[in-house]
Amino acid sequence: HSPYDPPERLFDKYLKYNITNPPYQRFVNNTSWDKEYKMNHGKKMPNNAWHGDPGTSAAHRSRAGYLANAEFVDEGIGQILNALRDHNNLLDGFLIIWTADHGDMNGDHNLWRKGFPWEKSSHIPTMMRLPTKTNAADTIPPPKKARTSQAIVEIRDIAPTIYDALGMLQQVQQRDPLMNGKSLLPILKGQQTRVREWLDLEHSTLYDKNIHWNAIVGYTNDETRSGSDETLWKYIFNAFDGSEQLFNLTNDPDETNDLAVNEDFKEVLGALRQRMVTQFEDEGRGVEFVKNGTLAVRKNGMVWGDHFPCLKRSRSHLRLETPIAVSK
Repeated sequence: HSPYDPPERLFDKYLKYNITNPPYQRFVNNTSWDKEYKMNHGKKMPNNAWHGDPGTSAAHRSRAGYLANAEFVDEGIGQILNALRDHNNLLDGFLIIWTADHGDMNGDHNLWRKGFPWEKSSHIPTMMRLPTKTNAADTIPPPKKARTSQAIVEIRDIAPTIYDALGMLQQVQQRDPLMNGKSLLPILKGQQTRVREWLDLEHSTLYDKNIHWNAIVGYTNDETRSGSDETLWKYIFNAFDGSEQLFNLTNDPDETNDLAVNEDFKEVLGALRQRMVTQFEDEGRGVEFVKNGTLAVRKNGMVWGDHFPCLKRSRSHLRLETPIAVSK
């Protein structure tokens, strides 16, 4: 992420690209929910701005720098893969997983940087290259050609997948009950299309008091009659003021149409809201998160985790027996 400081040769390459066209163009609706983030109130945007429209030229340079940085990282990964391939073809014995911890709005919806619930920040790719040699190749027979999956996965799934490929996932889970991700081997083997039906996301206060949110991405299945089992939804709860957003990611992956105020989707909104309430109650988060069966407004930033590190020994891996919530 920023600062975008790629080698000059790559930066110049993308500066010359016409990145006002797909797939590089900056997506701004400006007629819906993202309009409010365009406002600079007559002031020049600072270099560390998290929202605003800096103008076509500055946005072009920022996105060119981001794309150039991405290619520079790709070159480095390519050098590693080539070295493994050239050294007795070690590459064929490796399970290689490529992912990231967050995206970057990079001007989409008039937003910049990370930490947002919207797709360009929260939706990241995961790619795997399977081994063709060693015992792991018997565990995960590599496909004859590359394939894609729309399954909902997350970073917590990486470690269980590796342990599963090594044939030791059960032993690790018995020794470490805190491992709560999902192995992706059933998807890689073609045995399942999903490892979960939904996933929760959250972030405490960032940049501004309004950027404090919880979200759910998933399928509603039989909970509603809107859409189908294959309709992917996103529900966002703004913890600062209690406002909500609802997006049909299957039909609207760019999140242009907020359906939270549309009566036709009241049932979906209610189902996903209740799913969040139930999760918070099951986790024992207390009245700071749910009060009288309703999601609670939280004016102050709050960090919560069911396996939150011990505050007095924050650099250790010790965990408290009782989950805690910490207000900033």
